[in-house]
Amino acid sequence: MPEIKTLELSRKANTLLLSGLAVSATIVGEFSGWNAGLNQGGIGGMLIATLLVAVMFGCLAISLAELSTSMPFAGGAYTYARAAFGKKIAVIVGISQMLEYIFALATILVAIGMQFRVIFEDSFLSSLGEPVIWAIALLFFAILNASDTKLFFRSALILAISSLIVLIIFWFGAIPKFEMSQFLSIKAMAGDSEWLPNGLIGIAWALPFTVWFFLSIEVITLASEESITPSKNIPKALMLAFIILLISALGVLILNSGVAPGASAIGSIDAPLLNGLESVLDGAISVKVITALVLVGALAGFHSTVYAASRIVFSLARAGYLPIRLSYKCGSKGTPKLAIYFVSILVYVLVLVTEYLAEHISVVSLLLNMSVLAAMISYIISFLSYVVLRVRYPLMERPYKSPLGITGAITGLIIVSIAAIFMFTNGDFRFGLIIMTCIYLLFLFLFFVVGKNLIDKNAPEEIFSNNLKAKVLMGKDSHD
Repeated sequence: MPEIKTLELSRKANTLLLSGLAVSATIVGEFSGWNAGLNQGGIGGMLIATLLVAVMFGCLAISLAELSTSMPFAGGAYTYARAAFGKKIAVIVGISQMLEYIFALATILVAIGMQFRVIFEDSFLSSLGEPVIWAIALLFFAILNASDTKLFFRSALILAISSLIVLIIFWFGAIPKFEMSQFLSIKAMAGDSEWLPNGLIGIAWALPFTVWFFLSIEVITLASEESITPSKNIPKALMLAFIILLISALGVLILNSGVAPGASAIGSIDAPLLNGLESVLDGAISVKVITALVLVGALAGFHSTVYAASRIVFSLARAGYLPIRLSYKCGSKGTPKLAIYFVSILVYVLVLVTEYLAEHISVVSLLLNMSVLAAMISYIISFLSYVVLRVRYPLMERPYKSPLGITGAITGLIIVSIAAIFMFTNGDFRFGLIIMTCIYLLFLFLFFVVGKNLIDKNAPEEIFSNNLKAKVLMGKDSHD
């Protein structure tokens, strides 16, 4: 019978491994997902929107660096909301984080299944149904995540580096084949330019799609309890990952749009990097090999997102917001195996359900939209948490302080709020918004009826929040 315990996670991740985790979790957004924004804003709108979103994520990274070093717990944004606003808002943020990663996993898993079948179409493996491929992929990555923390971080770093190598191969092939006619191939509306074919409003419509370039960079904060020295490792890792992702985003946006089939076609296809590689390699290698290269990005994102989803489940369960058994760690390696397997089963069921619905709606698009919507809510509350904690608890211990302070947090908050508003008013996102609202209401109902009586006051997030309130009551910290 394996040893079962609910203790702190093991500290094994340095700055490089944490950066690898963030890049691995996020890099899949450079491979696909962003390109639909070209139809909304054109190339000029996408460039401006990307830079605006980069400012937002830069502010987020710096703000989270301060929050995560002050509260180095596995819950990330949920922890900060708990300290700033209390349990009710913490539930909403925790749900948002969980949904962001669960929906992202389902999206990536569908892509892995399709790419796997292309690569092995002439072998006996092609006879396997996609549900079997999904099950194999989930089982493999669940075991890899559960086996050993250090092995996970090292494999995430390897996948991150491999994905960046794929992008570099594409960039070097695309530069000599770049054509301005392809770059500006989206036709403008009457009175507008080729750079902004839908006018200035196109910038706002493109904002939600550029979020995909940086989505999940915050996963580093979920590794706070596994960082060797959080006060040093996390700020450096967040900034290093942000710089890498910014360069990758601009490189992909410009070069993928500037080679055949061009920006107008890229905006409407499912796999822009795959098409871009096919164009620049021009038959030098087979479609199967190119698909295998693109698969690397999907595997990187999937591997690290399983980690992210399991850590937020672990943290919520440890505090009593989810069944406490999900926070149990099994064996000498100290990984939250039950949370990892729970996430894997949940994703598999979700993908099976979406497979059934695929005949009626665009499931991949819906899952993507809901993942981004959940992330937006988490980011908005994270910025608000930062401001509230800075104002309400000015004397709170902060091993790292954001050089931008409240100004940076408010700047990021404004940009992400604008992006969220345009997501909510876009008809393409409306069905996803309805589903998300129902999920939130269900979780809040369960919390108020059952969950609020099960909160464990000994969970580190609860102890920290209660100590903050106690200091205010004792006059050691204040609103002044």
